[in-house]
Amino acid sequence: MFVNLACADLSTAVRDRDLKELNRLISLCKERGYDKRMMAEMTEAKMLQERLQHVQQLLHQVQSLNQQTITEIRHYANPPPIVQRVMMATLLLLGHFEEETQDWSKVQAIIGRTGRESLKRRCEELVIDTVPLDVALGARELLKEYTLDQVRMVSAGAASFFIWSKGLTEELEARFGEEVSRTRPRTSQSRRGRRKQVGFESL
Repeated sequence: MFVNLACADLSTAVRDRDLKELNRLISLCKERGYDKRMMAEMTEAKMLQERLQHVQQLLHQVQSLNQQTITEIRHYANPPPIVQRVMMATLLLLGHFEEETQDWSKVQAIIGRTGRESLKRRCEELVIDTVPLDVALGARELLKEYTLDQVRMVSAGAASFFIWSKGLTEELEARFGEEVSRTRPRTSQSRRGRRKQVGFESL
């Protein structure tokens, strides 16, 4: 009976993606030996736990940024292509499409916002489930040519946004599973995410 209740509670925590509750229930099941009688449920819960912990680490990455680092990115008159790509991907996840972010002066204006509209605040408060899959895949395409080391060599600030953006796209891919292979990446506001027909369609 208690195992069934624990299993039901664990399923609810998985469905709700509640990291705090997952941590509590996984520990409880281990302590009471339930884990050996609900191995499939525990495996799923642990996998989700790891992913949610990673998302939390991504948030800490952005939280650790100081305003001086963000200002450094904004002050580029002509940013290195790698920096502009990273910021385009970051802003795409926040709802700014390439029609806007291909113009660096507009990116500078967004980065320069303060208060609740500040870039750091918006990254911290973004609800992952509100990001459409096609947009996440568009951000992935913008970043795919670069590695973290390449970005870090050019800009420490851009590297933090690279980690955040790449981590979020990977988490969304994990959540959507098989739907990823059927979804066309989108970076443009005018091009809605349609299912792929044959082969790969460009952005």
